[in-house]
Amino acid sequence: MIWQNPLAWLGLLALAVPVLIHLLGRRTARVERFPTLRFLGTSSLVAVRRTRPTDLALLFVRLGILAAAVAALAQPLLLTADRRAASRTLARAIVIDTSASMQRLTPSGERAIDVARRAADSLALDAGTSETMVTATPARQLAGAAAWLENRPGTREIVIISDFQTGVLDADPPVGVGIRLRRIDVVPAGDIVVRGHRGGTGMLARVTFAGGRTDAEWLSSDSVAPADGGVRVLAGADERADADAAQHAAATIAPPSLRQDAHGIVVVYPRYEQRDDLVRDAAPLDQPWMTDLVARLRTDAMLADAAADAVVDSAHVSDQFLPVAANGAGHPVVIAARGTADGNDLLLLVRADAGSLVSAALHAAVSRARATDTPLTELEPDVIPDDVLRAWEREAEPDEASGLAGASDGRWLWLAVLLLLGLETWMRRARRVEET
Repeated sequence: MIWQNPLAWLGLLALAVPVLIHLLGRRTARVERFPTLRFLGTSSLVAVRRTRPTDLALLFVRLGILAAAVAALAQPLLLTADRRAASRTLARAIVIDTSASMQRLTPSGERAIDVARRAADSLALDAGTSETMVTATPARQLAGAAAWLENRPGTREIVIISDFQTGVLDADPPVGVGIRLRRIDVVPAGDIVVRGHRGGTGMLARVTFAGGRTDAEWLSSDSVAPADGGVRVLAGADERADADAAQHAAATIAPPSLRQDAHGIVVVYPRYEQRDDLVRDAAPLDQPWMTDLVARLRTDAMLADAAADAVVDSAHVSDQFLPVAANGAGHPVVIAARGTADGNDLLLLVRADAGSLVSAALHAAVSRARATDTPLTELEPDVIPDDVLRAWEREAEPDEASGLAGASDGRWLWLAVLLLLGLETWMRRARRVEET
């Protein structure tokens, strides 16, 4: 027997109330017929103090009502054999790391992510109930895994399958559940080359990982393309210099990129001579890569801030084109469309000046949105040591009451309360009839 709400036992203090009532209660005096009082001597009245409660049977019934109600509020749960068996089932939340480093090969030549999925399937078979969650940020998934386990019966644990790069677990594990960490060994990344563009000069960095150390060698290379390399710029003759300056300014703040996608992107400025023809022949976005890239541009904070203060005319813009950024008045500053005159390019129609902050922010945002590099954090060569992982692990402890919230045998005690109330009512009425 367990009590799911033990604080309810404080209600037993209320048992003093019926006792006081029976000690202080008044009783009606019984009238006895007597022939005469003239032969009795005169005497004075003496106060009588009652030291014993009256109507003990009725008192015990009332005490029983209160005790049964308090016990019912404490939510008793009788652990039968079936309930004990249910409490010993294993509920397991499996978190699979799908970050870029898990795409590497294991020493056996398989992809780490494939090995992790097979391990997750095996772990799911061993559990009574299980849920597999895939995420590139395992630490952020722990709270969700703990929430899923909260109302599951029996033993509960979270299993994380990852290569456990340094920093992959930067959050405290949830309490009340077991933690198991299963490492998938991956082949360390080889040397990488980071290309960038700063101050009009191409930069190249060769990064080498060896012996838990990272070495970077920076070189100047005129052959390195700027961060916006591959983006076509269409500007009028009188705004070409401003457009080039904006593109070079964006190159100083755009993140380094190893490679970029091969899709065509065209930035069209207001005074480009054939702009009207491009707009007339343009079509709505209908390719997944275009909508995906525009979605990333619309979440770029730098571009949104730059566009907020831009001044543009309030001329109507076709509803078939998708606004990328707007100013404070809600007028589109950059608009996206699919170009059809010269292939299926993504047209970014700029309504601000070519030399404006919006122009530079747009080029930087395009560079960030197009980059398909592995995030630099995923190139971390160090992993969390095995002894640290073992220290973080903890065994899942069986909780006989877990998953049984809401299940209570208190209903039988409430039934006893009702029966005792009926008995108490009958005893009071019988006493009144007797006194009458």
